Amino acid sequence: MGRVRALSIAQMIIGLLIQTSALHVFGMNQFAPNLFVAALIPAALLFGPIYGLACGYIGGLIIDLLTGYGLGLSAIPFMIGGFIAGILKEYINDRHYLSAVAFAIVTMILYDTFMFLSLYFSRSVLVVNLSVVFQSIMVILLTSGATILMHIWLHRSSDTQLRRNRMKSGFGN
Repeated sequence: MGRVRALSIAQMIIGLLIQTSALHVFGMNQFAPNLFVAALIPAALLFGPIYGLACGYIGGLIIDLLTGYGLGLSAIPFMIGGFIAGILKEYINDRHYLSAVAFAIVTMILYDTFMFLSLYFSRSVLVVNLSVVFQSIMVILLTSGATILMHIWLHRSSDTQLRRNRMKSGFGN
């Protein structure tokens, strides 16, 4: 499981780097998936609530520091999303990609809610029109697609690692 855990951390780091730097350079930050959430949710489903909570909080703080948003605006919803996904993994089929998509959607809705509330309470000009809602929906859909790919990749790696461990111990054929 050590290799799979390292793969999940690498997925999150690469997602952070692409999301905070490369997407802004190419001007794709308006309609791009949240790659950190796409990597966080499958990892939380695989490794549990503490892993999801810690990775969501640390990654969210890094995003907040690199993007210049208020400190905690990304960390809190990502922490909550990772923790809830990790807790509920015992009660759902965590191997199916639809459970990862559902948690990614919930996490992105939490994130958008935190952003809108922060704008509202900071007395910034908040104009919620159809384009903002459309953008949120598009980002949620793109994040869901990226979550499916990350989920499949992480779980296939986990299955391969388990098979290798069984072969080494002599229990697998």
